[in-house]
Order: sequence, then structure tokens, then C-alpha cells
Amino acid sequence: MKGTIKVFYSSVKIFYSSTTEPTILKLYADGIDYLKNTNIKLELIDVTKNLEIAKKDGVFLTPTLIIQMEGKPEQRYIGLIGGFLNIIKTL
Repeated sequence: MKGTIKVFYSSVKIFYSSTTEPTILKLYADGIDYLKNTNIKLELIDVTKNLEIAKKDGVFLTPTLIIQMEGKPEQRYIGLIGGFLNIIKTL
């Protein structure tokens, strides 16, 4: 009997506006670098250039962080958050 392996697909979306981009990228730099060395998909989305994506994900304020498992939103953080690296290390 062969076993089944279930693969969990994880992604992190960080929504920002062009005015908050420098702050977000600096504040979340350690976490962004960490994600680049994992199989977790990272999307940095500027809502001023990608309004339709923001609307689809229900993003009305920036910055917003959405963590998804198997394509479904699991956690949502609105506003600047400390401990970003610690949050994503739990994925």
C-alpha cells in the first residue's frame, strides 16, 4: 500500500502603496530575505499599480500582509507589524 503525501502550498502577499514602499521593505527586510530561501511564494504588491489584485484580495488599507495556505487566506495583518520574521518562520 502506497502512502499519500499531502503538500501544503504557502504564500505570503505584502500589499503596500508607493508611499509606504521604502518603510515596508526596510521593516520587513529580514523576513523577505528569509522567504527568498524557502519554497514559500512571496508577492510584493504595489496597490497603486495593481488595484485589481488588491480588490480581489479585499485589501483596502496598506500595508496589509496576507498569509495563505493551499491558496486560501489563513491570516491577515493590517498596518505595520513587528515580528514579521517570527510570524513567517511558523509557516
